[in-house]
Amino acid sequence: MHRCLECYDRRVVPAVELRFEDLSALEKEVADNLRQMRALVETRRELERLAPCALVLIHPKTDDKLRLDAQVVAPLPTGLALELTGDKDEVGARLDEFVALRPRPKSPAERLRGLSLSDQHKVARNGTLTERTILERIYGNSVWESLLSNPKLTIPEVARIARKGTVPRHLLEMVVENKAWVRAAPVRRALLSNPRLGTESLPRILAVTPKPEIQKMLKQTAYPRAVREAAKRFMQGY
Repeated sequence: MHRCLECYDRRVVPAVELRFEDLSALEKEVADNLRQMRALVETRRELERLAPCALVLIHPKTDDKLRLDAQVVAPLPTGLALELTGDKDEVGARLDEFVALRPRPKSPAERLRGLSLSDQHKVARNGTLTERTILERIYGNSVWESLLSNPKLTIPEVARIARKGTVPRHLLEMVVENKAWVRAAPVRRALLSNPRLGTESLPRILAVTPKPEIQKMLKQTAYPRAVREAAKRFMQGY
């Protein structure tokens, strides 16, 4: 006899949930009893002989459920003896399919949640775009430096980090020192609009900024005053 959850009422018939310790226990129950259209379950629920009910199997690896029609053969001191109803071949096929279930693969978010600090940085330095996006969403500023060390980091990702007002100055310097990044207009705009950018970085950024872009910068109040003044001095030196 197997342990089960207590019966619970449904609108039509009561149902008994039957859990298994592991896959081998499920396989044994299928071979020994369920294929013979019978089951013994433990429950305090009292049902009369021939009362219709449902036997709900809980897969030990996936928690998927298989609901089988049944009826009470006999009440027992500690539970119920059940007989499965319906076509035996159909029931057997459903059992085979149920036993063969495999655990659902974890989503990227599920897989990345709860990582150790070292694993967070490992994924940040080597992960895919999807992994990097989810990682930053979960762990935020703790993975920025490792993300900036990932050679696959895209320009939009760099710009998103460079735009954040909470990013440490040494990470902004890291972006400025990367010539490929700072030559990209979205990254330059993100850096120059960030009030935490050090003034010593301005000449290096302006040196790779096209003249028309600097001229527009002089009139755009979205940039900090220090940036506009540096741009004005830079234009005077042309």
